[in-house]
Amino acid sequence: MKLTAKIAGITLYVLLLISVVFSALVMVGPIEADGTTPSFLDSALNWSYIMIFGCVAITLIFELFNIIMHPVNAKRSLISSLAIIALLVIAWSVADGTPLQIMGYSGSDNVPFMLKLSDAGLYSMYFLILVSFVAIIVSEFSRVFK
Repeated sequence: MKLTAKIAGITLYVLLLISVVFSALVMVGPIEADGTTPSFLDSALNWSYIMIFGCVAITLIFELFNIIMHPVNAKRSLISSLAIIALLVIAWSVADGTPLQIMGYSGSDNVPFMLKLSDAGLYSMYFLILVSFVAIIVSEFSRVFK
């Protein structure tokens, strides 16, 4: 086993362990004074943000590195990157930013930008899940007919 594979495996398990610890703290940890919010929820959400932004940054860095090292494959990488950007633009344009009328809620997140951002994220996720299911089904059927 190469050194990079060992480092990647160790990193994977460390990040998984940290995520499991945050999840457990949210599920069984103490509750805030209001009686409804887990004490470690903010920390768990911050960890999620770190993981998401880290994943995006690493993906972009390695994609740029791949384009520099293999310029022949740059066309395929550029097309896939443009497809993701188009998906995000379409999801943003379809998203609705109308403030919700929620009884008893006086938080600061019921504003058009946050509502539009969450809708765009949900629409993107729905589309990517659909594409994943279709890809699984197509790959299984193509394997049967080979």
